[in-house]
Amino acid sequence: MVHLSNLLPIGKLREGEGQTGTERVSAVLPLGLRRSKSVQPEVIKFVFSLALMIAGIGAGQVLQKKRSIRTEVPRALMRWLTKTCLPVISALSLWELRLTGLHLLWIPVVGSVISTLAFVPAFLFGRRLQLTRQQMGSYLGVAMFSNVGYSLGGFVCLVLFGEQGLALAVLYTLYLFFYMYGIGFSIARSLGSGNKRSLWRNFVENMCDPVAFLPLVGAALGILLNISGIHRSPIFSGINQIIASAATFVTMLAIGLQMKLEAPGEYKGAVVRMLGIKFVYSPLIGVTMALILGLSDLEMKVVLVEASMPSAITVLVMAMLFDLDQRLANLCWIYTTLGFFVFAPFLFVAVRLF
Repeated sequence: MVHLSNLLPIGKLREGEGQTGTERVSAVLPLGLRRSKSVQPEVIKFVFSLALMIAGIGAGQVLQKKRSIRTEVPRALMRWLTKTCLPVISALSLWELRLTGLHLLWIPVVGSVISTLAFVPAFLFGRRLQLTRQQMGSYLGVAMFSNVGYSLGGFVCLVLFGEQGLALAVLYTLYLFFYMYGIGFSIARSLGSGNKRSLWRNFVENMCDPVAFLPLVGAALGILLNISGIHRSPIFSGINQIIASAATFVTMLAIGLQMKLEAPGEYKGAVVRMLGIKFVYSPLIGVTMALILGLSDLEMKVVLVEASMPSAITVLVMAMLFDLDQRLANLCWIYTTLGFFVFAPFLFVAVRLF
């Protein structure tokens, strides 16, 4: 294994040795699916991932209709997952990541640029639609922040590309915490009216929150283990996949518990335009940057997947925290999430073209 300590100025991600990513991921599939010879493994993994996510959302919707879960449970679930599962996933993935080039440091930069450039069409559409300040704040947040973490983007990369794909997805999201609590919250605060504290005070308080710093601690630990040269036992591969799959189901469950389907109404134009930003504009930006930077096929595929993700659930929290338009944030979040399941087959075809 080549570790971070052996980085060279130029290089690409090396193919896995021994057991392939396909074999490692198929280990968590039902036995009947693993033994199927008539269907390509990639199709099986893709169907499995969609089924797991849809099952989680469906279970959440059923529990919501039965009113058997308190309203604060979804947020508590997300905080618990972020403080426990995400640090472990980050550490285990980065520990095993095989690198031979500093060029991979461009991957989180690509993520931050995609988020930043998503601001442009969202702002222009918002002006055209004559959105109020609170509506504009929600709209910009929805455009800039996507579900790129382990719960969706990272999980899709794990299913399609194995642990190396998941590790690259973790690298992609490293910018997100500082970007969100710095730039994202700054924009939300300036357009909302619910938080009058200074930017620095809010940033410091959020970075002291375990939800913000524990995932970063996990990523740092994984990098340190990689640099140390300590060999990672093969058993951690299966453990990592199981944790990621379970965390994805619970996240989708939390989404289903608070998802309230309703017609967009007067926000139809804003929602339709947001679908274009998420599933056309952002993926094109991601692929263009990957080509310019000369990323490998696998790296480009990960960038394409992450750039095609729906809005992050964080935008709903942001709307509540800064007194933005919560209904617009909810509608855009719901319809981009549902839109992802419609767009997913096209994404699956696209990643096979590279």
